[in-house]
Amino acid sequence: MDRRNISRVLLGSALGAAVLTDEARGQTCSAPCYPMTAAESASGYAINTQYPWDDVRRYGADMTGLADSTNAFNRGLALNTACHAVDGVCRIDGTITIGDGQSLYLSASTQLIRKAVSGNTAPVVHVKGTYALFAGGSVVSENNSPGGVVCCGHLSTSGSNWVSEFWTFRDCGVYCKNFGGSSASPYPGDGDGIGVYIPSSQPQLGTPYVNYFGCLQNVRVFGATTAYMLTDLANGHTFSNCTFRGIYWYGFRLHGAYGNSFYGGFLEQGYKDGVIAIWLAPKLNPSAPHASSLESVRNHFHGFTMELDTSSNIGLHVGVPTCTNNFAEFAWNSTGTAVNDVSHANTVVTDATGATFGGLVLNAATPTGSGTQVSLGNTTSTSVGGAGGAAPLPVTPLGYLVLDYGGSKVKVPYFNS
Repeated sequence: MDRRNISRVLLGSALGAAVLTDEARGQTCSAPCYPMTAAESASGYAINTQYPWDDVRRYGADMTGLADSTNAFNRGLALNTACHAVDGVCRIDGTITIGDGQSLYLSASTQLIRKAVSGNTAPVVHVKGTYALFAGGSVVSENNSPGGVVCCGHLSTSGSNWVSEFWTFRDCGVYCKNFGGSSASPYPGDGDGIGVYIPSSQPQLGTPYVNYFGCLQNVRVFGATTAYMLTDLANGHTFSNCTFRGIYWYGFRLHGAYGNSFYGGFLEQGYKDGVIAIWLAPKLNPSAPHASSLESVRNHFHGFTMELDTSSNIGLHVGVPTCTNNFAEFAWNSTGTAVNDVSHANTVVTDATGATFGGLVLNAATPTGSGTQVSLGNTTSTSVGGAGGAAPLPVTPLGYLVLDYGGSKVKVPYFNS
């Protein structure tokens, strides 16, 4: 071995020893392994310096689920902006609040659980602030959750005077109270177990207090009465691969929410007959002083597969004529009604019903090629009975195009060109 190779070996050995020494120090040294920061010293909180600064165990989180860990999470977020929790069960008797610019990361096996004995029906996690982020793990409530197991936005539509914009909630499983599944008696109300609640206080308090531009990715909701609920001008949010399974009433429930986009997902299996996968409805606060007339409009649903099984389930229900200009495209695998749209002012495409359009405009040149072509243009080649000197049409057409026009069948004859 030459001198250069010997040097490389010695250098590598020295670096390896340094790495091992640091790891060993992190595991075995006496406190403080990770010294207290100035903010921690000033806080007066008990700090376990065995753990790194972003680990919630540093602030007292109990990963066995025996003790309440709410304060540990909130303290860690307040002192560090970003925190993580790994491999355990954390009992949350209160609410973890993720504020402006704060981030909370859970490992895939970490569970936040609200125990029934707490009696608390508030959200387990509240993604409150602008650029707030919550990712990973699962969140469970053993109590009713009328404000959502996870709330993204405003806790109250009349009193939450903050802005919630550009927040992210992703890669998480949300489990609502076990109401008894298909054998539940009586069945829970539609607001008893909301999985993810996304409200806005803008109608009551005005435009300084909005909930805009949030992002949900890979979120799975189980056992909800309403899986995802958006209300009162919750606007411009994006959902990607968000699913639900085992619901009682509604999958996506929109009350006066507009301009939201939903992409992909498998919407599966209700606990009872009569589940509605997508419900578009008016605002919950119709008399609110700001934008009081705005309903659920201009929402886009793309690429869903819905498998709700039983005969009274509905894929898309548009409840009032004022919910217009929405677009929905999905595959429907059920014996129930794919679309129930009282307004007929939305664009809906399904494999069960074909395509229906609130408005259709085709403007094309007269076909000149071979094969089957469709053209609705602004030129006229013939007119009836030779009017204007044109050649008369044949007495008998080749067939008829039948259209449903306002509930009446209209026959449009067609001829050879």
